Amino acid sequence: MCLGMLGNVDDAEDVAQEAMLRGLLKIRKLDKAGHFESWILQIARNLCIDFLRQRKRTKAIGIEQPKQPP
Repeated sequence: MCLGMLGNVDDAEDVAQEAMLRGLLKIRKLDKAGHFESWILQIARNLCIDFLRQRKRTKAIGIEQPKQPP
């Protein structure tokens, strides 16, 4: 899902890892264990949206992240 939203493997992996970490840290807030998958996907979706907003802001003011060599 993250790759589809972000279009970059590295960014998608970072966001997915952050989603899992946040999910595990807040697992006690989950009401029903059967809803874990949809809950973690919602966290990932929200993080992807936040990432895209940040990327848009960064490009809008002309600051780009340095490109890493392949």
